[in-house]
Amino acid sequence: MLERARRAIAITVSLAVILTGPAAAVARAQAWTDGTCVVRITRFVWEPTRVHAGDHAKLVLRAKNCTDQTVEVSVTEYGKQIPPCPTLDPIGSSATIEPKGHFRPDPLRLVAPSCDGVEVVVVKLFGSDGAHLARASATLHITTG
Repeated sequence: MLERARRAIAITVSLAVILTGPAAAVARAQAWTDGTCVVRITRFVWEPTRVHAGDHAKLVLRAKNCTDQTVEVSVTEYGKQIPPCPTLDPIGSSATIEPKGHFRPDPLRLVAPSCDGVEVVVVKLFGSDGAHLARASATLHITTG
């Protein structure tokens, strides 16, 4: 079942989940090189933030190129081990973000597993040289009752 869910997620490659959480739940991250932002994650959140087992959710990722140059990024998304809910295997993708442009991949969609707990997903953006540019995490609360 986990392999099937991972494949469904890999098809969409991007992160996004159905959330109804408050704006305060939006994760923000910035990367700075010599005091200058290269890429900033402007939104990384599950929609909704709370679901019941079997409900659909999506994980939304938005990032902005802070520079006047095209930026090549690799994106790695993975789950953190928080029992009893299963952990999402790493998913990788890449993108080119135009100068001052935005990165808006399709949402990652998930059917909530049958567990009482949380799904925490981390996203990391790296430059073409392997430099870490930005990081954020998003938490989905799941209940079976």
